[in-house]
Amino acid sequence: MPNLIGGRQALYGGILAHLVLGTIHLLFHAHETVFQSLFEVSILIGIPAAMLGFLHQRNEDFTSDTDYWRGAIGGSLGMSVAFTLYGLHLLDSRLSPDVTMEVLTAADAAFILLMAANTGGVAGLLFGWQQVRVRKRAGQVERAKAAAELSNRHEQRLLFLNRILRHHVLNGLTVILGAVEGLKDGSPRNRQRSIELIENRSERMAEYVEDIRSVVTTLAGEIPITNVKLAEVLEEEVSVARRIFPEAEFDVNVPDEMYVRGNELTGVVFENLLENAVKHNDSDTPRVWSDVTEDEDAVRVSIADNGPGISDEYKTGYFERGEHGQDSLGEGLGLYLAETTMSLSDGDIWIEDNEPRGTRVILEFRKADRDIAHGDGASGQRKTGADLTEPPTE
Repeated sequence: MPNLIGGRQALYGGILAHLVLGTIHLLFHAHETVFQSLFEVSILIGIPAAMLGFLHQRNEDFTSDTDYWRGAIGGSLGMSVAFTLYGLHLLDSRLSPDVTMEVLTAADAAFILLMAANTGGVAGLLFGWQQVRVRKRAGQVERAKAAAELSNRHEQRLLFLNRILRHHVLNGLTVILGAVEGLKDGSPRNRQRSIELIENRSERMAEYVEDIRSVVTTLAGEIPITNVKLAEVLEEEVSVARRIFPEAEFDVNVPDEMYVRGNELTGVVFENLLENAVKHNDSDTPRVWSDVTEDEDAVRVSIADNGPGISDEYKTGYFERGEHGQDSLGEGLGLYLAETTMSLSDGDIWIEDNEPRGTRVILEFRKADRDIAHGDGASGQRKTGADLTEPPTE
């Protein structure tokens, strides 16, 4: 049901009512002295006129119907307080034996009531206006705070994407340069493998750059969270790792129809961990294996190796950005990027010792919704809050 009267109409209508009643009183009740007449004019006409002038001057503060209602309600409360105080004064005077009350004429009684209404109304209007200003200032502070947080998240997200792009592109170039060396003085078989490795790695680097671009151009809050088929993503990264590190052994055990909540960079997490497990492994035959456990709400994937392990002081330090410079590469940055990527899809990551030797990295994913797990793998959601705007088209 639409409102019959708005706040603006109520506020201005109330002030005009004061003005009209005051004018009527002045027209029908003349005074003997000019001073009395001027006094009543200043009260009955001057105060409502001053309120109208005030509203005109502060019009920019009243930007919504609610703001006008605050002014109107404030004026009404002010009049109620004024009438109450005047009534208490009359009651006190009537009950006090030492006070002799003069009998007021109808004109005088009307003037006193109108004066109480006007003074109470103006006080209430000023109170309502202050409430409007306080709320607007609070809103401005909140918006400024939100803008500062948005700017900070924007900067951090761009820094993260820059780091992850540099890290993987440089890693890819390192692999390609190694394969080029194999072309120079390798056997025909090794040359063929090097060619395939260069082609594969180049294609993956191009795809990866497009993935990063897609993430940047679609960021409206957080990186979109999607349903990810775990076995498909992990086995693809293991397949690539086998070609890059033929000397290593990989053993993956993941159920085929297991879906988790991830994002477009989930494969990058596995790529980081698999490469770290081999590159920093000092065993004659590096071994990497993965298994999966689950409970009602989460799926945990472990990536274990038979390398030298990680000391306790670095088990958490690697996940802190301060442990490595912006331009550094290697295990520390890879683990930091993995942790950041997992956090974007409300996941978690931590490091444990592997028995009898090596490191075990645990990735904890939220389970995908059952009703959409077997549907579109790209269906997803976005976290609240905007971090990045769409960058300009190249």
